[in-house]
Amino acid sequence: MSMLKDEFRVLPINTQVAQGKTVIMQCSPPKGRPEPNVHWLHDGQKIYMDSGRFRLDGTNLVINDVMKDDQGQYQCIAKNMIGVRESPAVTLKVLGHQIV
Repeated sequence: MSMLKDEFRVLPINTQVAQGKTVIMQCSPPKGRPEPNVHWLHDGQKIYMDSGRFRLDGTNLVINDVMKDDQGQYQCIAKNMIGVRESPAVTLKVLGHQIV
């Protein structure tokens, strides 16, 4: 029997990261049958993982070499044949290079 629960197991949280660093945005989607596919939105636009800087680690979003343009709202989207569940939008704030 197919299903998709409402509750995300782990929700993304607001995050700050220094420019040039790597950040991991965590998300564990609701339980579902079949297991839901996960993708991410940045400011409402689907993130394509072919840029080299963005990748999925399981269902977590990993952004390498963070740039100012990466700042904004992120959402984790879970989808299977039953429906779609969206996490609340969270903010990624990118801080300027740190002076050592």
